[in-house]
Amino acid sequence: MKINSNTAGLSLGSLFGIMHLVWIALVGVGAGQPVANWSYGMHFMSGMPQMMGFGLGTGIFGIILALVAGYIIGYAFAALWNYFDKK
Repeated sequence: MKINSNTAGLSLGSLFGIMHLVWIALVGVGAGQPVANWSYGMHFMSGMPQMMGFGLGTGIFGIILALVAGYIIGYAFAALWNYFDKK
């Protein structure tokens, strides 16, 4: 089965972007710190991170970075899948 590399890239990029948008919304409304504390505790980690002040520009940059990284990972996954599926 062949996977369209562009579609896989767009799908994973969108997923990563949405996940980061949700995180930025949590930080923006002040719920980021409790979520981070809970997540660290669930992984048996101490030394909780401290949230910085909300910055819209930083948030937008994070979303763009997540979209691009997700696209690259999705595209690479599909390309490798198609390469190995031929054999």
